[in-house]
Amino acid sequence: MGIFGLIGFGAELLQDYAHASQIHHAGLADDHDQRRAQAMELWEACVGPKACVLLVPQNTWAACELDHVRVTMPDQLPPGNTARLGPAPHGLIGVCPGRHVITTKVGADTFGTAFVLYPGETFALRFDRTARQWVRYTEAEAQGLFQGLTPLDLSLLPYTHAVVAAKMAHDDLKSSHSAMETCMSNLSGALQCLLRGLQAGDTAGAAERARMAIGREHGLDPRMRDRARAVAAG
Repeated sequence: MGIFGLIGFGAELLQDYAHASQIHHAGLADDHDQRRAQAMELWEACVGPKACVLLVPQNTWAACELDHVRVTMPDQLPPGNTARLGPAPHGLIGVCPGRHVITTKVGADTFGTAFVLYPGETFALRFDRTARQWVRYTEAEAQGLFQGLTPLDLSLLPYTHAVVAAKMAHDDLKSSHSAMETCMSNLSGALQCLLRGLQAGDTAGAAERARMAIGREHGLDPRMRDRARAVAAG
């Protein structure tokens, strides 16, 4: 099973997950009323047809963060195929499309990478301890590791529980419109730096904050996100 062969495998996983999530979502409908408008956009991106699967087998999750959040582990987790994939969990399911960041600590050093998930994608990633960097599985590696597995062989955490819940608890969610407002505010600051002839570092800093306003947020409305990126690119 190559990288592209993972698509059908992930689709089967996501179909079951979406059904279970719809039931769970109904029970949460009355919670977090003030934040629900912001969280709804992200939630729908995690359980809808554009949701993705992130496979990270043989990972040391205790030293790992995803999207600036320490992944929350449940008290009990199905083991899955530990002989092939290592200890559970083997990744996350129901991950919203867009830009994500994953980091891990080795001693006092932190190593991270950013990657983009496209709607409906199944993405396999690993940390190479020899090279000390995150790398995507090659087609040959994916075939050797995942071929012949069934959905029951993978122990996957719901992204909504492992990451989104923590962001909601810390009010760290933004809608497309709020992200756009942050982006435009920082772009205005970058323009003012240019007009006043300030140092290049000040301009670059404001421009980077504008980029991060639309780069760090997940589940954004594609039209709003693309418009903001076009403006930021300039």
